[in-house]
Amino acid sequence: MLYTIAPEECQSFVRKLARKIDITSDLPAHIFLDQNLCYWFFERSLLSDLDLLESLLIESHLQFSSGMGVLFSWGTRDCVGRFFDGRNKEESVLELQRQSFLSDTPLEMPHLVFSPTYEWLAYESAFEEWGVLAMDRSLMNTDFAGYLNREFISIGEAWRLSKLEDFNGMLARAFLHNYACV
Repeated sequence: MLYTIAPEECQSFVRKLARKIDITSDLPAHIFLDQNLCYWFFERSLLSDLDLLESLLIESHLQFSSGMGVLFSWGTRDCVGRFFDGRNKEESVLELQRQSFLSDTPLEMPHLVFSPTYEWLAYESAFEEWGVLAMDRSLMNTDFAGYLNREFISIGEAWRLSKLEDFNGMLARAFLHNYACV
């Protein structure tokens, strides 16, 4: 099910996440503060891709037995959030999409999607075509990492894209500059 995160709880998440993400930077810069992370990329908006968002919720719930949080306008006083508890997944994802893309909604960029126990964080900016998902390196041999390798753009796939002389190649080179050798 999908729940609204109360404003005070939203600010509590922001304080915790501010120790993990540099809120003064934006993509394609390296925004994650922990150096023990692995990275995947995704085309934004993650929230508009029903299948990917639903599969992320399902895989995270299977691996970590936790839901998934989404913060909008995160890092600002206008931050609002939603939380999936892992039940009624498709219905919850559809409701989040409906709320996210209404013209009168306050649910604005940047978006931060995360597991509430912080095994992974996904950040997308209003200014870049790709977002970044970071996961603790200690989880590389899990089914969740296998899922990320199948469904998201891995570092290896980004290297392949970086050879292209088009927009995707330019984008891949910019992100690899900040995420491939950290």
